[in-house]
Amino acid sequence: MIVTILLSWIVALVIGAITVTAGGGLAGAGAAMGGGSADVAFDKDSRLGQLAAMGERMEAAAKAHEEAAKSGDQEAQAEALGAMMGAMMGGSQDGKPAASLAPDQLKAFLPGTLAGLDRVSVSSNRQSAMGMQVSEASATYADDEQRVDVEVTDMVALGGMMAMAGAFGGESESETETGFERTYVRDGQRIHERWDATSSRGEYSVLVGDRFQVEASGRVDDFGQLKRMVGSMDLDGLARLKDAGTD
Repeated sequence: MIVTILLSWIVALVIGAITVTAGGGLAGAGAAMGGGSADVAFDKDSRLGQLAAMGERMEAAAKAHEEAAKSGDQEAQAEALGAMMGAMMGGSQDGKPAASLAPDQLKAFLPGTLAGLDRVSVSSNRQSAMGMQVSEASATYADDEQRVDVEVTDMVALGGMMAMAGAFGGESESETETGFERTYVRDGQRIHERWDATSSRGEYSVLVGDRFQVEASGRVDDFGQLKRMVGSMDLDGLARLKDAGTD
């Protein structure tokens, strides 16, 4: 499941931050992420602007951590490290980890019918690691020939990393005699497509608002069915929630 993978990333990043701290290299991390030049300014709503703001928050947290380390105050050190992780992972304005949406809120984006297929099951959950939250809602849609799993995942815990990926991520495409795999950006959304005609199985996912991953995967008559299912969801409504829990 996507939630399990994301939580493993979070734990790995926290361990990495602790390792950097122990080595005394935390101080320059924030500056390297975007706080390096006062002569360069970006639109605060652009991906590079978000990255620069993240760097400034990380740099401030790093300085606070160094001061706490000098004083020997373990509690203050832990607070500063938490603030840095919050800045890196997309925390709220006070540096604390952002809260993911309630599972029922995500479940509301999975209607009873999608592109002609009826929903046969639905579930949702919210998990956390190191205080970072990830919420997910999933549903299965099927008829006699097709079966598709649709997942909506709130990745607010990786918001900062999503901004970085959006700023520097590239595009890719590969094709075989029986299928293809593509990653590209369209209308500001990162899209991933995968299709195997031999098994009639595929995957179509969209990153909404640099926060929500919407994915449809399974066995269908044609790849367009997966795109139609995701396209018929209320992605605009989901995008309007991209700042929820980060105030």
